[in-house]
Amino acid sequence: MSHSERRLQHECTPHGSSTPWPGPSGPFEAWPFAALQGSFNNMTTVAHATDLAHAQLLKSVLEGAGIAAVIPDELTAQNAPPYVWASGGLRVQVLEADAAAARAVLASEPGGAAPLVAASPPSPGPINLDAKLALFREHWSPKIIAALNGQHVKLVKFQGPFLWHQHEHEDELFYVLHGSFRMEFRERTVELRAGEMIVVPRGVEHRPVADAEVSVLLFEPASTVNTGSAGGERTVAAPAWI
Repeated sequence: MSHSERRLQHECTPHGSSTPWPGPSGPFEAWPFAALQGSFNNMTTVAHATDLAHAQLLKSVLEGAGIAAVIPDELTAQNAPPYVWASGGLRVQVLEADAAAARAVLASEPGGAAPLVAASPPSPGPINLDAKLALFREHWSPKIIAALNGQHVKLVKFQGPFLWHQHEHEDELFYVLHGSFRMEFRERTVELRAGEMIVVPRGVEHRPVADAEVSVLLFEPASTVNTGSAGGERTVAAPAWI
């Protein structure tokens, strides 16, 4: 247990007792944090997430840096999501003493703080793909434009070769909006032009390559990270909403 976790356990220990509030099957690691929200008198929100998968990703990033984090809105997100979005999205919280360090960790992730601390999903309405594409210029940095049933709809622009990678648990759909690219597999290559799409099954190693800039719509589970198994400096841990 990290120093941050021990401090959080101390904060959630009933006054006069040496035993923390019990979880369904044991101590700290199993606590139902949403049910204990009232006990966290000195917790600070360091990020608002776009959905539960995003919040869990942020939490794991912080815990990987030794900072204990909680998602107090988790049960609400599962049972009454409109209330979460009305309040600005899922909160990710840490102890006040860890707030500065937590924000520094999020800001140091590839792509900076903006992709990690994303805006809430927009209200329902028409989405103009070309207007969304005009909002960004960078390559290999997917942007979220919609979410449904645990899936994200994203836009991405790219040119040149990407990394060889695979996704262990997620299938990916690529739909070409403008331009063309080729999807390279270890044993073959598929050419794709505007108006065409391809689904890459989970566990299949692949690499998109574009000779000139291409604009692509992605449809994939919210848990999908662009670099998959490869990781590295091109990883966008949690894409921004646009």
